Amino acid sequence: MASASNFFSLALSFSSAFTLRVSTRPCRDTSLCIVDASIEMPRLRQKLTDEKRNAALASFANQIGIDQAPAVIAEKKTMSAWKGLQIFFATLLLLIVGVLGFWLGYLTTSPIQFQSPAMDINDMIPAPLNRWGCDQLKRRFGEDRAPFKCTAADHMSWK
Repeated sequence: MASASNFFSLALSFSSAFTLRVSTRPCRDTSLCIVDASIEMPRLRQKLTDEKRNAALASFANQIGIDQAPAVIAEKKTMSAWKGLQIFFATLLLLIVGVLGFWLGYLTTSPIQFQSPAMDINDMIPAPLNRWGCDQLKRRFGEDRAPFKCTAADHMSWK
């Protein structure tokens, strides 16, 4: 038999339909549940009689089965070729603007001239832009070693 210190039970009514029950029992976790007071639910580990089982299953009698449910077929939405090209070129434009913006940030505000992704971009761009970029870097870091693709034949000095 549980003593008063090992057992606590509380039931609060929020409305006529719902009751909040909090109970702590010896050797069990605290449980919290909201119960519809109008439905008598069977307790766990309790054998159901045929009458209670039939009463519990009666609520499902009016529901239709999956075989009788009407088929709902959604319209297939397709994208036009023009819209696909617009998305493709907008994405490509954003990518180009982002890469060029990163490269310009490297040329104008980078604290070091040896930033690997930016040096690779400087390597891939056309020669006139490469020359302009190297001039910007030389203006900022002229007394230090030159980065890749801005070097002279000795691979140390600026071109």
